[in-house]
Amino acid sequence: MGTKVTSSSGSVLEEPEIQKLQMQAKIFKENSLNKLNALKSTTQLLERQTFSGCPLYQQAFAQLFGDGVRTFKFQLSQHMNNLETQLNAETLHEMDSKSALSVIKAQFERFINSDLLKPLDIYSRSFSSDREVRENFRDYTKMTAQTFKETIIQNMNSIEQCIVERASHEQELKMTLKKLSERQLQIQQCKVQEVQSSVTSSGDETSSGIVSDEEIEKKELEAHYGFMAKIQEVLPAESSSTDTPLEQVQNNDENNVFANERQHSEKNAAECTDERAALANLTLDTEENKMILKQLKKANCSLDTRTEECRTNF
Repeated sequence: MGTKVTSSSGSVLEEPEIQKLQMQAKIFKENSLNKLNALKSTTQLLERQTFSGCPLYQQAFAQLFGDGVRTFKFQLSQHMNNLETQLNAETLHEMDSKSALSVIKAQFERFINSDLLKPLDIYSRSFSSDREVRENFRDYTKMTAQTFKETIIQNMNSIEQCIVERASHEQELKMTLKKLSERQLQIQQCKVQEVQSSVTSSGDETSSGIVSDEEIEKKELEAHYGFMAKIQEVLPAESSSTDTPLEQVQNNDENNVFANERQHSEKNAAECTDERAALANLTLDTEENKMILKQLKKANCSLDTRTEECRTNF
């Protein structure tokens, strides 16, 4: 099952959805280049034939575009190549693409707003010359000046719309990839925290089973004082020994001390054995956790490499 992320609209996105967005970005790029090719096809009508043998067309062109044919076509070719470079980039820069398109629009501005393309006035003094300019343009390009104007405007507007739509789509894809990376990072952090918590809890359980030497000595001292107090309270009424009561108490006290020392030694030996076993278990748990951490670090490196590849492909 693919990794899930949440889009800006609140819906859940999976990796196949990201692939779909990437495919749509590719389609937007192809559409913008197709619109540019349509604009190129229209402007190629201006060079369908050798204009050197058409002085009337040269005159008509100069009146409509306000520039010579050679100069206009040379500058237009440079502007077209610049726009094509912007649209052909893997990541679209909206501002740069619009700027490249605006240069082409400015070059056609005078032609689009030319008075010669306004409705003819039969009572105007320039009626005859204006009609002749239109006829010469149509004879050379095989398209009326008005139709050529409308086609150019339509092509340029289509390119601008493609730029806006593509930039918006790429921004959405960028945000989605960012949220996916953040989600994967959160998953990694949760796994690391779980391992760290496991190591900490294992250490606490082991340390809680080890009794310090100070606690042992304190308990033994309390037991010794309690035993001495009982001896002072209760003395045997009859004794077959020739020892005095004080000597009997001292002998009993010494015997009890020896017995306590022996019990204490046996107890210490048992507790040392338990401590060694606990420490051995703790060492095993620590080594196991170290192996888990190494595996997590290796997984993190692989995920970082994969994320970097996704960004590079994008």
